[in-house]
Amino acid sequence: MGKEEVAAAGNGGVPVKYGFSVKEDAVMGKATALLQRVFSPSRFDAIVAFAEKIGHWAIYAAMVLGLVFAIVTAIRIPDFELLFRAIILILGVGFMQYVAFKIFRFNTVMLAATREKTGAAVIFELLALAGIVGGLLLLARDLPLVFKFGIAPLGNILVRFITVEAIGIIALNFHRLNQEEDRTVGPGESALTLLAFIGKAALPLARIIFGLFAVLTFIGILRATIKVCGKVSFWEGVNIGFGSVSAIMIAVAVPVAATLFYLALRLLVELMQAVLQRNDRC
Repeated sequence: MGKEEVAAAGNGGVPVKYGFSVKEDAVMGKATALLQRVFSPSRFDAIVAFAEKIGHWAIYAAMVLGLVFAIVTAIRIPDFELLFRAIILILGVGFMQYVAFKIFRFNTVMLAATREKTGAAVIFELLALAGIVGGLLLLARDLPLVFKFGIAPLGNILVRFITVEAIGIIALNFHRLNQEEDRTVGPGESALTLLAFIGKAALPLARIIFGLFAVLTFIGILRATIKVCGKVSFWEGVNIGFGSVSAIMIAVAVPVAATLFYLALRLLVELMQAVLQRNDRC
């Protein structure tokens, strides 16, 4: 049965003329194939691993610079209680970084322990296209802000761009989350697979966001340390340094939050799977 016959069978026997939609589908298919070559599974693994690795190194460097920043600031204000609080914060960040490292290893085990099947892999392809193209459009929309306001909004621009791009790349490589296409799977199981994907996608996304915010923290602390050492820019450096604390908090908190989110969603998926299996037996 040809394409027109299949379409006619689903349209009350009325022949359907294929036109722009078929050409558009072909273009989208080629675009998806190109993206799959560019962001292949090996490159996807490399991106996620690199983000985590650079995140750890950036936090190490930020902790050292943070101590220098705190010492200089405490001497120049002077306020040695600030130095004491900074040391406690640095120790806390170091502990949370270790927690993040262990959680990332735990997440790898969790991803390998569960497998889902979907009959609608096209959903992931569309999500991938939307994420990758949407990220580029966001970047094109936001870049003029840099020329208007300087580097101040650059951090937020990069966060939005990289986060949306990462979601697209993860969707493109949904197989790496231990999910596979099986066209014999029904819509109920496909829906649960999509729900499971949302939870699983949070795990590699957390590693990317961890690296991103760790690097932003390092850059912020570096700028702050340079400025507090100057006479004119001292208070600007203080503000930048205090502002960098929120970035480092996000970096070390995201792995924990993503894992809890995954576990909660996984519990929901398991409960719904049990309900579906019970209905099948009845």
